[in-house]
Amino acid sequence: MATLDLEARQLDVLRADFPAWEIYRCRVRNTGRAMLMARLRRPLTDEMRAAGATQFLYGTDAGELASAMSRQAGPIHGYPVLALPI
Repeated sequence: MATLDLEARQLDVLRADFPAWEIYRCRVRNTGRAMLMARLRRPLTDEMRAAGATQFLYGTDAGELASAMSRQAGPIHGYPVLALPI
């Protein structure tokens, strides 16, 4: 039960911090594995696509999804995705 409460709080924080995205908890059909999905609320323009923006993002947990949405801020606003060294 505590895990579900933590996940619900994390989703609330993500939704507050990233209002441009609709965020859901979902399951992968063939595995049944739980995932988080985010859908950009506005349509992508050709410029956004060219900069590397995407309409849907997925993450295995709140941290992974938050990181993915943060990386999309630039392309959504017209700046290209930068490859970061690993």
